[in-house]
Amino acid sequence: RPVSKLRPDKPLVLAATTSVAAVAQVMVERRAAAVLLTGKDGTLSGILTDTDVTRRVVSKELSVEETTAEDVMTANPTTVTLEDDCLDALTLMVRGSFRHLPVLDSGDAVVGCLDIAKCLNDAITRLEKMEEHREKQLGNGTNKQLEAAAMAMALAGRGGGGKHQTALVSTLMQLLSSSGGNGEDGGSKLPSVGSMLSGASSTALLSKEASVLEASREMAASRKACLVVGENGELIGLVTFKDVLGRVVAKGLSPGGAILGEVMTPKPASVTPDMSLLDALYTMRDGHFLNLPVVEESGRALGLLSAMEIVQSLSSLTGKDDGGRSFWASTMAEGDDAWESQSEAGSMR
Repeated sequence: RPVSKLRPDKPLVLAATTSVAAVAQVMVERRAAAVLLTGKDGTLSGILTDTDVTRRVVSKELSVEETTAEDVMTANPTTVTLEDDCLDALTLMVRGSFRHLPVLDSGDAVVGCLDIAKCLNDAITRLEKMEEHREKQLGNGTNKQLEAAAMAMALAGRGGGGKHQTALVSTLMQLLSSSGGNGEDGGSKLPSVGSMLSGASSTALLSKEASVLEASREMAASRKACLVVGENGELIGLVTFKDVLGRVVAKGLSPGGAILGEVMTPKPASVTPDMSLLDALYTMRDGHFLNLPVVEESGRALGLLSAMEIVQSLSSLTGKDDGGRSFWASTMAEGDDAWESQSEAGSMR
């Protein structure tokens, strides 16, 4: 299937000479996490994300008014075309840790931008639609594979998801089986949030009195959001790259003067280390989260998992260095085209 089937987002396109301050304003207005930048000839010259603004501008105390987008953008970014194979595009994003990937048409004009988190959410939705389609075809027949998956969920203590979660478990079990597992107790073999966190980059844990400047430097080093904690280490807030862009840069606040207590998202949703990869996927999808704070039962903050780290954990299930190609392919099984019209209709907001 071509990249066009992934329904790339409508791109936010600005001139590369635009100031970072102006770019931030437009990104907030458009609720965009990335902007594609063009040169004098109108062709793509770079990309700037909310992460880049924190890492390359705020943490280095550059003036957002005097700094232009082309000063800090990623120049000549990797791109794909609408006609390229969608699996190639998705594996490229996973291997390169690209959350965003510009999409061009056959004439090299910018026509879209892929977001890895949206692609993952759509993949889960496709599995659900594909299962609904198969269920209609089977009627009252028995689907032994899904029965086995449901049993695996029950053994792992993951009830309540119904046929939708069962469809995803079935896919994950097949991936585990291909890596050498027997698939019969696949639910118990799925990695937990705790195991994923142990292999992830460290998360900054800061007090609400810490400055945004201090937080931006920690976030630049880890390339992930930071958690705000109380005196006893309990989670009280979350500060993301989007927060820095929208609540500091776009409002013209001084990163050195603004403190986290003023710009954080208070009392963010969190998960515990024993949560499975399956439940983490649904928590992120259903809550539209890009970050999952992880806390002990006592409420003490342990760290945070980003959407990209979740995707990369999925990609490693088969034990193959294929950039998650096996997973993505399983959500686009040949002969299950019914999801396409349903998915596209459901995406219209």
